[in-house]
Amino acid sequence: MAMAVLALQSGAPPEEAKSIANGEMSGTTKIMIETVMLMYDNLASRIVQLTREINRQKNIEHKLHQAHDALKRAKDEAEAANLAKSAFLANMSHEIRTPLNTIAGTVHLMKRDGVSEKQSKQLRQVDESSQHLLSVINNILDLSKIEAGKLTLEESPMVISNMMSDVCSILIQRAQAKGLKLKIPSPLP
Repeated sequence: MAMAVLALQSGAPPEEAKSIANGEMSGTTKIMIETVMLMYDNLASRIVQLTREINRQKNIEHKLHQAHDALKRAKDEAEAANLAKSAFLANMSHEIRTPLNTIAGTVHLMKRDGVSEKQSKQLRQVDESSQHLLSVINNILDLSKIEAGKLTLEESPMVISNMMSDVCSILIQRAQAKGLKLKIPSPLP
């Protein structure tokens, strides 16, 4: 073995040094060196595998952190958009509710001052439509309250015949414009 090392130090190529070592070694020494070399090769191979696995794990962790950061940004953006939507709905409901209340008030004043039967019917339709729009706006605000966790429920009686009458009065002009007759079936509870 010492001769192989000396050959390498003197500049001999590794194949020649190996050949010298093989020629000089006895059977037991040769087996022991081959076993050590095999163990060394296995160890080196395992180190390469572990290094690759560690690098793969680091890449996965890096991608996981990137995905987590992207999800956090998306969540923050969604929450900001939701807040903006709620603020928009609150502002728009106020802006729409004010003119609708004015319409309802004007209808009330016109009815009080006296109008023809046809005008009274038309004013009732305008009033019911404005009340319907106010109800829709209130429902939209209720949806915003639900999202904000601030909705309170109240219990109130409902008369189906009144509700059907309200729906009919809203839709009757459209039906008449198409040459249709809109009728509420009787009797309703």
